[in-house]
Amino acid sequence: MVRVPRPNREQPPGFFHVVSRGVDGRKVFDGDDTRLLYFHLLARTVRARPVKCHRYCLMDNHVHLVLETAEEGQLGQALQLLNSAYACAFNEIVGRRGYLFERPYTSKRLVGEGHTLECCRYVDLNPVRAGMRERAEQYAWSSYRATVGLARVPPFLTMGWTLGLFDEDARRARTRYAAFVEDGARRPRPPDMY
Repeated sequence: MVRVPRPNREQPPGFFHVVSRGVDGRKVFDGDDTRLLYFHLLARTVRARPVKCHRYCLMDNHVHLVLETAEEGQLGQALQLLNSAYACAFNEIVGRRGYLFERPYTSKRLVGEGHTLECCRYVDLNPVRAGMRERAEQYAWSSYRATVGLARVPPFLTMGWTLGLFDEDARRARTRYAAFVEDGARRPRPPDMY
């Protein structure tokens, strides 16, 4: 049997929508403690690599991130660090073995402010579109609540770029972002987000 080399996954710097899914649709979180562990490891990753996290949503069986890289090659390194550390810790906590994520991750390069902003809204609305909550602010494990001022900002979350697109004043920017997300909840899911 001939082994085909795996293609180079490295991408140029920029914004990316990243999704990590559980093997066979299985859960990747076992309650709030494992979600908090993921947060801790995401914060460690952001400190260790030139990567910014603009959005996140921790669903039961997958994770959405909007990440920005400053250097070529950093997306793969950051996600390898994050996902492998989390999978090892999760497996030890729940007493399981084997792969947690169905593949290392999938990523889509976001081109332009409009595409990136639409993806930010898509990530924050994921629990609503999945039927888990009626409104984005009801879900504790996404970036939405922190962005609109309803929760403490996690140490790994960067909000300046997103809010800066809505207003220079943080309070007005939060209000306008909330209206932007609410408007998106009434629209169909964008076809190019995943």
